[in-house]
Amino acid sequence: SVVRWTDAPSVFSGLQLRDALVRKGIPLSGHHPQVYNDQYRGYENLDGDAVYSIPPDGTVLRLDLRLTPLVGVNGAVAERAREAPEQIHGPVMANGGPIALFAFCFTTLLLMLVETKVATGDTVLLVCGYAWFHGGLVQLLIGLYELRRNNLFGAVAFVSYGAFWMGWALTETLVKTGDFAGTAYPAGKAGYLAIWGIFTVIMLIQTLFINRCLQAIFGLLALCFFLLSAGVYDSDYSVAAGVVGILLCIVVFYTATAELYNELGSMHLPLFPVEKHDEEHNNCKAGKGAVLRQSDPAGVISLRARKGEMDYAEVQISSDPHRHA
Repeated sequence: SVVRWTDAPSVFSGLQLRDALVRKGIPLSGHHPQVYNDQYRGYENLDGDAVYSIPPDGTVLRLDLRLTPLVGVNGAVAERAREAPEQIHGPVMANGGPIALFAFCFTTLLLMLVETKVATGDTVLLVCGYAWFHGGLVQLLIGLYELRRNNLFGAVAFVSYGAFWMGWALTETLVKTGDFAGTAYPAGKAGYLAIWGIFTVIMLIQTLFINRCLQAIFGLLALCFFLLSAGVYDSDYSVAAGVVGILLCIVVFYTATAELYNELGSMHLPLFPVEKHDEEHNNCKAGKGAVLRQSDPAGVISLRARKGEMDYAEVQISSDPHRHA
């Protein structure tokens, strides 16, 4: 079917598009609307904060719309969606990733300057202050926030590395105050850093299904941890870890900036997403079931179980009320 919206503003949000579809009689209640993304060759969720614009030359903007029924195992979810759809979709929550990424970047960069001997050893006291709050507490809070957004990967990463920075800051503070002998446990320190390297490799494997920027971040971070582990016994490895860490900070800084700009819609910086199956872009996440639940504020569903159950429509959008496609 074809739906025409002829009095649209030149720039409009996903929420405005939803309202226009409802006025046109499209049954969004009990369905999850999705729009085809030409860049990724797949359907993505029609979020309220998404931004669309009519071409500058005034031609008709065409959007391929798909409505996915909100059907549970016994149909109960779909019935609740018709009664109270706002409970299914949940509030639109901003992406907290850039906050935590910038915090990680700045704190890591300070420490890497110490490891490469660019900064004096006493700079580690400055790093402790940043690690307690910016690199530690901020990441921890954002990780808990990402749990609310149903972003398990982001939650695991930010909570884990935030807690790592806070633990590191506590240890270094005790060493500098003389309450703890920092040279008395080389094997334990090397082993601890190696364990973090193994954990980072586990996270790296998951990034193989997300984007190249995250792959570079976790790959460089894993290498940095292993070099730091070896650096407990040989300072040359610590210097090498510092160099790798500085490269890591450059990638993290770019990724944080890209996520920030892309969320605001002011400009687009590529994150180099991994190719996915045409039916799965922005809709499948690890551990998700096949039904959309009320406890899922991100509105993420598994589309593999939905083939053959969707209604499709072409939405033709223009700013001229008298124009016909």
